[in-house]
Amino acid sequence: MSLNPINERIAGRIRDRRKKAGLTEEELGRAVDLSSQQISKIELSERRVKREEYGRFAAALGMTVEELFGELGSPMEPTRTSGTGIAGAKGSGGAEVVRGDQPAD
Repeated sequence: MSLNPINERIAGRIRDRRKKAGLTEEELGRAVDLSSQQISKIELSERRVKREEYGRFAAALGMTVEELFGELGSPMEPTRTSGTGIAGAKGSGGAEVVRGDQPAD
């Protein structure tokens, strides 16, 4: 199975950053709560990184989610929230997620 080009580039960034950090697949897996087999599948583009895993990978590799994505753009659709919470995170902190050009109430 081959992933789309964006997922393949993210997989490459994870692999490169892991190697630069001197981490084994097992060590990274422990840091992000995945098996070394899952890390291997991600790095080989056989499995995509799930939305809820972006932050764990970024933190474990000493980078931000934005750096993980680099020039690829945001991992989520552009969104705005009313109240508090993380923009783009579904159900974050009870914030209402607003898509596209819809105004927040």
